[in-house]
Amino acid sequence: MHKTVFLSRARKDLRDTATWYDEQQPGLGRRFTHAIRNKLVLISENPYLYAVRYKKTRTALVWRFPFMIHFRIDERQKIAVVIGIWHTSQDPLKIQARKQ
Repeated sequence: MHKTVFLSRARKDLRDTATWYDEQQPGLGRRFTHAIRNKLVLISENPYLYAVRYKKTRTALVWRFPFMIHFRIDERQKIAVVIGIWHTSQDPLKIQARKQ
């Protein structure tokens, strides 16, 4: 099992998106956050289940929301580092600029 840690920018992605969803419909931000947490549990249990999308970055599609969790694995420390939570229509080259 791997521990899951967030880069500060990834945490901001989560907050900003949850806030936006709540502005669209009250409570939707909470459902989005819950979907993210559920996917993070699966990532921590088996991070290698998710394919490498570019370089060493893996992505996990979030259930019911058009977002992907972008993360890298540090096998030595047994952690999955979340580098971003991005809408599936966004350019993946932007996320590549984020360093661990």
